[in-house]
Amino acid sequence: MKNDIMIYNTLILEKLLRKEWVEIRTNSKVINIKRNCVTIKDTESIISKLEADLVIAAIGLRPLSKEAKTLARACKNSYIIGDCTNLGRIKDSVHQGYKIGNLI
Repeated sequence: MKNDIMIYNTLILEKLLRKEWVEIRTNSKVINIKRNCVTIKDTESIISKLEADLVIAAIGLRPLSKEAKTLARACKNSYIIGDCTNLGRIKDSVHQGYKIGNLI
C-alpha cells in the first residue's frame, strides 16, 4: 500500500506540473547554466540546450554517516535515520522519522 501511495503522488505531481507546461528531465547531467538557458547531457550523451526562466535541481548528497554516529554516541536518546543508515528515498526517511517520533 505504501508504495502505491508514493506512485500515485508522483503521478499526480507530474500531471500538475505538465499541465503548467513544466518540462521534467531526469537522468541528465547539467553541463552549464546561463541566463535563460540550461545545457544538459542525457544518458545517451545527447546534449540539449533548454530555455528556462527557472531551474529546479533535485540532486543527491552524500550522507554524513560518520558524524551522525559520533553525535549519536555523544547524545543520550538519539537515533540515526535516513541515508545515514541506508541509502533510500525521502519517503523512507520520513517514515523512519515518524516511527522514531512515536517512540519518543
